[in-house]
This record gives sequence, structure tokens and C-alpha cells, in this order.
Amino acid sequence: MKVNKIEIVKVTSLKPIERYQYFLKRVADSEIIFILLNPNDEYVLSELDGNILLAFWSAKEYAELCQVDGWENSCIKEISLEIFTDK
Repeated sequence: MKVNKIEIVKVTSLKPIERYQYFLKRVADSEIIFILLNPNDEYVLSELDGNILLAFWSAKEYAELCQVDGWENSCIKEISLEIFTDK
């Protein structure tokens, strides 16, 4: 299901806990998540306070917003929730 620009603006202005709840509901409904892969087909990872992070999104449009600041050459991959939870 495609996310329109109005929904993106509304969701990105939510408080963190509300964005989290939105994410959970959307993923539960669609049973799909989106991740970024680098040109070597590896997960795009971040580091924060010594912790390695893997970001994932509930819609392709949200992942597209993150293809900046060194992630411009990444590609978006759709993964079923079943496959994601099996790994």
C-alpha cells in the first residue's frame, strides 16, 4: 500500500511512541517491512553510542526518505514479515 505525502507529513510529525505504534500497526496489517541494502547487497547499518543498528520501515516511501547522507546509492528491499522473523 502506497503512502501519500500528506500521510508522510503527519506521521513524521508524530511523537516517537506514536510513530512506533503506527509502524507496528502498518507492519501487522501489511506483513511487509522495507530495508536498505548497499551496492554490495549487504544491509545498510548505522552506529549509535557503540551500538550497531539496522533500520527498517513500514513503507517504501519512508525508506526513500532515508536514502541521504551516504545512503544515496542504497537500494530498498521489501521483506515479508515471515522471512524477517525467521532470521
